[in-house]
Amino acid sequence: MDHLLLREQDYVIACMSLHVAETIRSQLGPQALALMGAFRFVASEAKDDHCGFLQFLIQGSEKVQKIRISLLHSDTYRIEYFKVPSIDQMVNMSEEENLKAIEAVQVDEGVYVEDMHRLIVRATGLFLHF
Repeated sequence: MDHLLLREQDYVIACMSLHVAETIRSQLGPQALALMGAFRFVASEAKDDHCGFLQFLIQGSEKVQKIRISLLHSDTYRIEYFKVPSIDQMVNMSEEENLKAIEAVQVDEGVYVEDMHRLIVRATGLFLHF
């Protein structure tokens, strides 16, 4: 019986995480995601410091290749921007350099939904609307 409860609880957590990610995705809008060339979407479950996140890779920016947007308990967002080295670059790095190379290059904390586009434009250099 405990095993079934655990599965049901895991299912509820997974559904809530997907809901958070889908909400973030809809707040960004399909046009902004298309203009960033967003792909490889990943949703995460809630942790101590956030209620879940949406992460995706983008194309066309020299500054940023990955973005993670987390919903915080304060009902604001944390946007983390990552510059991901190419496979060729990573092969020539030590393990420590590989880990450091994938750290966030910029973080915006306490972001309200209406400020998301402006901050992403500033960080990536990409336009998110026509």
